[in-house]
Amino acid sequence: MTISLIHHRTEECHHLVCLSCLRQQFQECLRRQLQYREIPAHLTINKEPPYTAQTLATLFAKEVIQVLLYHCPVCKTAVWERPKELRPLMQIMEALNGVIGAPARATLATNIDDDIWAGVFPSSRT
Repeated sequence: MTISLIHHRTEECHHLVCLSCLRQQFQECLRRQLQYREIPAHLTINKEPPYTAQTLATLFAKEVIQVLLYHCPVCKTAVWERPKELRPLMQIMEALNGVIGAPARATLATNIDDDIWAGVFPSSRT
């Protein structure tokens, strides 16, 4: 089984970051923002990660949060735009997997929604 490392580029600072690192950083940013907020008991939302797209949609709908502030894991620049997936880099990584073999361990979190950007950035909220 080969493992493709999915990389994304932040629009603000143009850093290349693997999907796992982005997920981890954004989940931590959200945890820090929710840590001291009053969340109505009827919402039964855990203040600890992992957060799902459904959790975010509920928090926005009930106006518990209006804006999320995320930071680049590399330079800590505020990330306001949805990071872009880099297909060519993924193809290179897959080719390398075929030649030298897959990495010994995968770091990609699997317990988070497939579309990690659903409801996160203004362009993905409808």
